[in-house]
Parts: sequence; C-alpha cells; structure tokens
Amino acid sequence: MNIGRNMTTIKLSGVYIGGVRTNFPGCALELSSDGILIKVPLIGAYKLKANEVAILESVKGFFGTEVTVRHINHDNPKTIRLGVNGTPEQFLEKVSQSGFSPSALQEEWPSGIPAKWSFLISAILVWNLLMWLGLQAEQFHQYVVIALTILFAVCILAPRSAILQSIILKDGRRIGELVPFLTFMRFLAGILLIVSILRALF
Repeated sequence: MNIGRNMTTIKLSGVYIGGVRTNFPGCALELSSDGILIKVPLIGAYKLKANEVAILESVKGFFGTEVTVRHINHDNPKTIRLGVNGTPEQFLEKVSQSGFSPSALQEEWPSGIPAKWSFLISAILVWNLLMWLGLQAEQFHQYVVIALTILFAVCILAPRSAILQSIILKDGRRIGELVPFLTFMRFLAGILLIVSILRALF
C-alpha cells in the first residue's frame, strides 16, 4: 500500500490502540485513497488498507468523543480510537475530502483479550516469586534486574517467535493484537532496567 501517494495528514490529540493510550505529540493519521497509516510515537505505525476498514465513527467515552476505526485486519489490534482536534464531524469531513473510502464489511472479532489467562497468571507468579527471592536473599535490586530482563526479552522476542506466541496467545488470535502493548512494555522495562542496574551497581 503506497500511503504516500496524494497523502493527507491529520494531527491527532491522542490515540488508544491495543490497550495503550498515548497523548504524545506527533500522533497523526495519514490517509490516501489506498488506505490509512496511524502514527503513534514510541508505539509504532499501523497500516490499514481501504478494503480492511469498515467504518470510522464517533463514539463517546470516558475521555470524551473519539473516532473509532472499525476494521477486519487481525494483524492489528481490534480497538483503535483516535483523539481528534475539533469536532468528530469536522474530522470525518477531512477524512472524506482526503479520498479515503472504507470498503470492508464489518465482521465479529473474537471476544476477550488475546493472551491466555494461564500465561498471564504464570507471569504474575514468576514476577512475585523473583521479588520474594530477592527479599529473602537480601539482593532485591539484583532480582529486579533479572525480572526486568526477562520481561524485556519476552517483549522483544514474542513478535518474532512462533513458540512464544503459542504459549502466550489463545487459539485463533494473532500477535499483532498485542504489539502496541508489547512495544510500550519494552520501552518501560528498558528504562526501569537501566535504573535498576545503576542502583544495583552503586
């Protein structure tokens, strides 16, 4: 998809995608007749072809009125909400003027979160076990480093490893649904890991 051809760019006040909400400056929606590209600083860029988008519609939520992107590309997160500058009506008018026209038929997505509950519970237990072992050994910061290293490694390897995906994901779900969350956790774990290493050393 050549999103750069006759492209229209609309600045966004924020984005909620795949369980992560961000209001970082630089959030933007790029559109052409071929499709859309949602740019989210620190989280990534997400492409959808025109025939993968069913509708863009305004919805009211806790953070005010936003525009929801309903699509059928299961390699992207199900929930994508765009914070708009101005009214949703003005935003949707700009979308219409860009030449972008959604053409997909809406379809039902699997319900619930993509990750297995067994994996989430196991991850919490392992984290708490490492914290407990650190306290018992009076080496808490060292064990925090171990826990954060494991978290950082999982966030990097999960999108690339079929074995990890089979452990993490429910049947029929795709890792793309979790990529924004994994990217955010990788960023957070990386910062905390650096801080924890410095504290453990000094």
